[in-house]
Amino acid sequence: MSQLNSYIVLLKDDVNFDTHKDWMQSLTRQRIASTLSSNPVTINYEYGNLNGYSATLGNDLVAQISGHPDVEGVFPDTKVKIQVLPATGKEMNDEEAFARAHGVQDTPMGTTWGLQRISQVDTLPPRSKDLALNYIYEEEPSLKKTKVDCYIVDTGVMLNHTDFEGRATWGATFPAGGPQVDDNGHGTHVAATVAGKRWGVAKTANIIAVKVLDAGGSGSTSDIVAGINWCINRHSQTQSPSVINMSLGGSNNRALNAIASRAVRSGIHVCVAAGNDGDDVADSSPASADGVITVGATHIRDERSNFSNWGQAVKAFAPGSRIISAGITSPTAFVAHDGTSMATPHVAGVVAHRLRNDPDTSPAQMLEQIQSTALSGVLNNIYQPGTPNLMLQV
Repeated sequence: MSQLNSYIVLLKDDVNFDTHKDWMQSLTRQRIASTLSSNPVTINYEYGNLNGYSATLGNDLVAQISGHPDVEGVFPDTKVKIQVLPATGKEMNDEEAFARAHGVQDTPMGTTWGLQRISQVDTLPPRSKDLALNYIYEEEPSLKKTKVDCYIVDTGVMLNHTDFEGRATWGATFPAGGPQVDDNGHGTHVAATVAGKRWGVAKTANIIAVKVLDAGGSGSTSDIVAGINWCINRHSQTQSPSVINMSLGGSNNRALNAIASRAVRSGIHVCVAAGNDGDDVADSSPASADGVITVGATHIRDERSNFSNWGQAVKAFAPGSRIISAGITSPTAFVAHDGTSMATPHVAGVVAHRLRNDPDTSPAQMLEQIQSTALSGVLNNIYQPGTPNLMLQV
């Protein structure tokens, strides 16, 4: 019996999916009848926005499907994971205790170094502490009341965390039937950096949880493609200005890049973590997808974080080391994390903030704005020629 594995099949743009599906089912019946195979084809997802599907296939069928003129390609269903390092300390609720534990200053309702850094031109003073909560950030007021939808494609979001002020809702879970809860904490941390009242950049944006990763912070490419496909469908219905934050990544995968680029072409602004391998982002997905805003990480001294990927596909850098944001042990919990996972929501928040003022800005125009308004040449340790030396600014 042929070994069964999960694959993603992309069809050519002009191919009718139902016709291809009929052919595939006919092929399966023929093979079972001739005893060449006893394995039926199991289609797990149909991707309407990608003209493709994921399926559980035997190795014997993969070659036949790959060779069919309908098919653009057949790709293994690879694993993807969150782009975060271990937490800096445990989750806490008491700011004074947090300050004592880390030997830093705390100002009531002060915020993180990352938020202050993206809202000022100058490098932070040399004695600045990255775990202090005595920094200042205020989102500029807007005359417009445009509501922006921020899709957090991640481990879920703790909807009742106080930092979300009731603006967080559950969108979808993949695979279907999975828990509608953030059982890892990563998605909640990311969401609060995008749009939390205290920890976030865009403090009035809507947060929509799209759970595609498990409690361990990993998931399959097929589930993530399904999650993005869902975002595209919802965006087409609401027509609201929309941002997707994907603080996740894995090895280069053509199907994942394709759906990320399709989301951009549908009008959604897609922000993606560059990855934490200290390597060229060209080898990662969805960070290498066309049209997305790929984000590298910096630390408080205006240097590329050593873990951050680099390369021409990086569009900008943002604070990503020792970033404090919401936790999940209680509705008021907070915790510090490191990673390009933490840098990406700073950019997603800036995008959401700008969409509130100019909701008709296209993804291409937004990318140009992000790069043209960034601080140029201020970062050290960029590592490779061709990596943009651009520091995010609100």
